[in-house]
Amino acid sequence: MDSTSPLFNRTASTTFMSDPSEAPTDFAPRAGRGVTAATRQRLEALHTRAKACLERGDHDYAHDLLTQCIAEDPGSLIYAQTFRANIAKKYAGGGKKSSMFGSLVGKTGRAAVAKAAGKGAWTEAFTAGCQALKKNPVDLPVLRELATGCGELGHTETQLFYLRWALDLDLHDVETNRLGGEATAKSKQYEQAIACWQRVLKQKPEDEEARRAISRLSVEQTLHEGGYDHELLKGEGATPDLPAIRVSDLASKESDGQPRRPATISAEPAAEESIVPPLSREELEEVVEEEPKNLTAAGQLARILHVAGESTAAIELLRRTLAASPDPESPDPESPEQAKLEEAQLQMTREHVEATQDRAKATRKPAEIKQAKQAMVLSNQAELEVFAARAKRNPASVRDQLELGLRLKRGGNHREAIKALQAARGDARREAEVQLHLGECFQHIEQFKLAASSYEAAIKASATESAHASEETHKLALYRAGVLALGLGDLDRAENRLTELAGHDFGYRDVSDRLDKIADLRKNA
Repeated sequence: MDSTSPLFNRTASTTFMSDPSEAPTDFAPRAGRGVTAATRQRLEALHTRAKACLERGDHDYAHDLLTQCIAEDPGSLIYAQTFRANIAKKYAGGGKKSSMFGSLVGKTGRAAVAKAAGKGAWTEAFTAGCQALKKNPVDLPVLRELATGCGELGHTETQLFYLRWALDLDLHDVETNRLGGEATAKSKQYEQAIACWQRVLKQKPEDEEARRAISRLSVEQTLHEGGYDHELLKGEGATPDLPAIRVSDLASKESDGQPRRPATISAEPAAEESIVPPLSREELEEVVEEEPKNLTAAGQLARILHVAGESTAAIELLRRTLAASPDPESPDPESPEQAKLEEAQLQMTREHVEATQDRAKATRKPAEIKQAKQAMVLSNQAELEVFAARAKRNPASVRDQLELGLRLKRGGNHREAIKALQAARGDARREAEVQLHLGECFQHIEQFKLAASSYEAAIKASATESAHASEETHKLALYRAGVLALGLGDLDRAENRLTELAGHDFGYRDVSDRLDKIADLRKNA
């Protein structure tokens, strides 16, 4: 693989197998945090047995043995490498997304991993992740969860290994590249971090987080390569203020019962002190109550609530936190943390809606159906608030204006939706879609001439000869224009548009019935 395209280059500090199908022959595991000498000896014996099973083709048993190794020592790069090598040998394709895995793409065991991780049950979380990969070796969400878990535990090498594995499966996956960009930036691998964010930007050209990250990392790379001291650059003689001790600093206790010293007091903390275990639900609730604008704590608590089945509470928490942020006096009102929290809120609302709808379809109980409807209302309101805030922060962003317009339209606020949609007309790629939505909004408020004009613009923008042709949008625009004209008594226009539509797709909706109706009206005129 080209060294510029994968997540990482091979460096002295982070070594990866050149071929994932080849298991390592050496054994020098990095002990996980809290792994005793006796445990390491036992895991080494399991690893040796697993390699023997791999060599004789007993891949399922090797997988089970390696699962135990990884679950108890997730910081061992050797265990992770052998684990991937076993999967590669079993499927004889290196775990690539090929046709043989087509039926597995989209199926994920992420929920079980996230649920255990949310509780801080790391052994259970890594066990669930390994078991999920046994069922689906191309499970990107699970690989991302494993990488995230390693990152939270301070195991940088294995975090980067799982992220590279995920990118080997899909180099252009947006979420994996986001995580990869963040992880490699922390490791000062600036070129790789920038490459990850550039791939995000390629998939999402309007992604402001990616643009800011690339800009920031380019500066940091220049400073790093020039050997500049960040503290000195702040101003000669500048002395940072000592931070106040907060609940989140004191919430986690060491085994001897003494409070943990705040990690931010020391400018150069020891490696073992920089690894802070995640706070519990109760501790996070206390932090959020004390610091209602703490985006990080709110995001962590919301995740715990979400995986515990309390999605409504999680979404409401994120809504309150985002409503309180950003600070109007902040020089950077749109922080990366805020963008991540907004994305988390949108993801949770979508998952909540899907879960309630699935239950309603399965049970057909009135209570479940009511809950599904309530979830839809909550989801639309949450999305509306997020995109309203984004559109306010970025009034020139066509994407944010369009997303806001769609949510306003869905909520029945057609007049406000028209304003947002009109502000979104600057993107030629989505001109047809925007004009179609505008036409529907104008029709709702009985501005029929404006609606007809918007439908005609949508027809033109989506036509085959257009640079951004869209067959489905074109057919719907023809249908809307024809139905509106028929309702207004303009039989010539209605017949022209519906006949053109019938030429594309005679079975489209009720187009044949409407043409018959036009013929009857002409006959009886």
